[in-house]
Amino acid sequence: MGTSDHAAPRPLILGLSPAGLLALAAVVAVLVVVSLPRLHGLARRENQGDARATAELLARALARLAPEERGLPLEEVARRTRLTRALRDAEWLEEGRVLRLHGYLFELCLAPGPEPLYDEKLALALGPEEHVRPLAVRAWPWSSTTGNVVFLATEHGPVLAHENEGGAWQGLARRPEVRTAAMGRWRALP
Repeated sequence: MGTSDHAAPRPLILGLSPAGLLALAAVVAVLVVVSLPRLHGLARRENQGDARATAELLARALARLAPEERGLPLEEVARRTRLTRALRDAEWLEEGRVLRLHGYLFELCLAPGPEPLYDEKLALALGPEEHVRPLAVRAWPWSSTTGNVVFLATEHGPVLAHENEGGAWQGLARRPEVRTAAMGRWRALP
């Protein structure tokens, strides 16, 4: 018997020849390379939008507090203003003073004032009758992968935003500066 002129058929994987399988893998790889950065950017924008809305919600809650309640931790502010349901997937850190939600951290601070420098922790510890400046809520990213923009929502004023280029402010160890001296690149949002 002689040899056949026809080569044995190549085995098929998922109904595709090896060349077809390679072409499919190449298409999937291109889709992944193009889509992942867009999905990551979309997730960051979603986190940033949630952070702004949450900071505004918490700042409005501050305005509803009685003067003697103004020195409370943020978790207690949320409880007393019935925001616990809206913040049900939140993680409370530092004995309730810091909220972690959707890749952002939130904390009470004093709204910026005319003085170039002030001791924010001392002023918060003095109590409600000594507050010269209204309170605000600052929101900053947990890490550069969860967001970049930093927000400052005041009780009765605009929401300020800082682009935080380079991710200088992120995580618990690197909180945003809100003093007047650091306000250079902050902008009021509509």
